[in-house]
Amino acid sequence: MTKFGVKTGLNFADVSGDQVDGFETVTVFHFGVMAEFIISDKFSFQPELLYSGQGYSEDY
Repeated sequence: MTKFGVKTGLNFADVSGDQVDGFETVTVFHFGVMAEFIISDKFSFQPELLYSGQGYSEDY
């Protein structure tokens, strides 16, 4: 038996430290697809392909 699905969500990226004044939190999304291949009652294989936005915003 094989099952397919999608994944979505939000990332809140931030930079912290002593010398990071002027950097703001960035809200970006992630999404992807997945499949679950059921091999037995106790074992399955689940590959995924996921895009995840990253980064930060800098104020000058």
